[in-house]
Amino acid sequence: MPQRTERLEIRVDPEHKRIIEQAAAASGQVVSQFVVSTTLRGAHEILRQSTVTTLTGRDREAFLRILDGEQPPAPALVEAFDRHSETPE
Repeated sequence: MPQRTERLEIRVDPEHKRIIEQAAAASGQVVSQFVVSTTLRGAHEILRQSTVTTLTGRDREAFLRILDGEQPPAPALVEAFDRHSETPE
């Protein structure tokens, strides 16, 4: 298990603290474990949503046709690709 060397400090109003304490107890965790696990789950989901693009079935089929060379890409897609290619990592 990695060593815990960093610290986060937050202030919450009494009602929020009470709810967090109740939820931690209901989940069988101490408050700090509950806050870290819940926050990490939320953070992972936000990062997933910001990095994953989900296509509709129709868009997926169109994308595959472009990759297979069956149809040319739309000009906007070419422009987006060019802009992305110019962006430093």
